Amino acid sequence: MLLLARSDSPPTELAPLDELLQQSFAKSREFAGGAGELDLRSDLPSVVLRCNRASLAHAFQEIFLNGLQSSHGVPRLAVSLNATPTNDGRAELVIQVRDTGTGFAPESAGRATEPFYTTRNTGVGLGLTIARRVIEAHKGRLDILPRKSPGDPDIVIHLPFPR
Repeated sequence: MLLLARSDSPPTELAPLDELLQQSFAKSREFAGGAGELDLRSDLPSVVLRCNRASLAHAFQEIFLNGLQSSHGVPRLAVSLNATPTNDGRAELVIQVRDTGTGFAPESAGRATEPFYTTRNTGVGLGLTIARRVIEAHKGRLDILPRKSPGDPDIVIHLPFPR
């Protein structure tokens, strides 16, 4: 709630992305009861982001926790990192997240970042709302997608590629 209420701090810290993702996953797994595996894949050399480390880590934790709580059996999150060009010729960092659950239904995907929207008995429906706000404060975008085929990601995060 505090991340929604406070004003956005400018991204001033430098953080290695793979370290940030792994630490965020570890905290999410701990909160979810200790079960879960992370499959982190990257087509990129080491990426260092200029960010507000605490808030961006919290956004990743909310996304990962959502995936762990949605998974069946042993929770497993597949996270892939790559870069793609934007329309104006710059590069964009793309982080795709997929869990072992059934994915977002089309009607849920469109509402998943609305405050207090939830389809589960746990939580209050603010996790993905907070994640979206933090990512947008970092000049990025959070896409929640319904799966059209089995390998599709559930969540795609777009962030400016660091220079």
